[in-house]
Amino acid sequence: MVYDDTTKGPMECGIVLTKKIVDANIYNTLYKITGFNGVSLTTEVITQGFLKLENNVSIVTNYESDKVSNIYICDGLTPIKVINIYDEDVDPDEVIYDHTRFDITPGCILFPFTFVNTIGGALPAGAV
Repeated sequence: MVYDDTTKGPMECGIVLTKKIVDANIYNTLYKITGFNGVSLTTEVITQGFLKLENNVSIVTNYESDKVSNIYICDGLTPIKVINIYDEDVDPDEVIYDHTRFDITPGCILFPFTFVNTIGGALPAGAV
C-alpha cells in the first residue's frame, strides 16, 4: 500500500524486484507499480544497486502512514532488508554499492557471560 494524495488514504501498489548480472555482481532494481484502477499502470524506481538479492525473494509490505510504508525483503541468504518507500534519503537515481545499506541488524552489544558459581545436582524428574 502507498499513500494516495487524491483520496488522502492508502491505495494498492505492486512491488517488483529485478536482478541482472553486471561485471559478475548481482544488480537489483526495486519498482513500485500503481494505477491498477486506472487506464494504464505507472512504474517508479524505488531504489537500485548491488543489493546481492539473488534467490527467489519474499516481499512483505507494511503501510503505516502517509510518510511510512516499509517493504521487507528476504531471500534466505542475506539479512532481511527494509526500505521505506517514502524515505527522502533513498534516491531512486542513486546506485547503491553498499549491499548492507538496508539490512536490519541488531543494535545492541552483549558482553560475554561470566560464571559466578556452579553447583551439583539434578533437576527433578517428572512428566510434562
